[in-house]
Amino acid sequence: MDTSETCIKMSDCEEIQELWIPKVGDIIAHRDSHKVESNPLHKALVSWDNNKESLIPIAVTWVGRNKMYIWLPHQDQLQEMVEAVDTSPYKLHLALTRWLEIEVGLPPPYDSMEQLWLAFVMKERHNKTWDGDNWIDYP
Repeated sequence: MDTSETCIKMSDCEEIQELWIPKVGDIIAHRDSHKVESNPLHKALVSWDNNKESLIPIAVTWVGRNKMYIWLPHQDQLQEMVEAVDTSPYKLHLALTRWLEIEVGLPPPYDSMEQLWLAFVMKERHNKTWDGDNWIDYP
C-alpha cells in the first residue's frame, strides 16, 4: 500500500474523498501531519431493549466525513470506482491498457499501482489528469 506524500496528495481531492464509505481496515492519513494509520476498531457501549449493556466493536465511521483525515484507497477500492462506470472486467482491462499506451505513455510516470489507479479513476470518472501537484482538467 502506497503511503507516500505523492499518493496522499493525489488522494486528497473531493472526487475521491466523497466516495469514501468508511470501514475497518481503511488506510487514513492525518491531514496535518500525514501520519498514516488503519481505521481503528473502537468499543462502544450500547444498550439493548432489555436494558442490558455490552461492549461491542465498531468501525470509526465518523472519520469518513471528518476533515482531519485523508482516505487512501486500496487498489481494489480504486478498481471498484472504475467498475461503477463500466462493469466488464475485459472492457476495464482494455480501457486501462489503451489509456496507458496511448495517453500516458510507457513506462507510466507513477511510482505505485495506487498512483496509477488513482490517475485512471480520475481520468475515467472526472476527465482529470495529475500534473505532479494537482488534478487538472484533461487537455
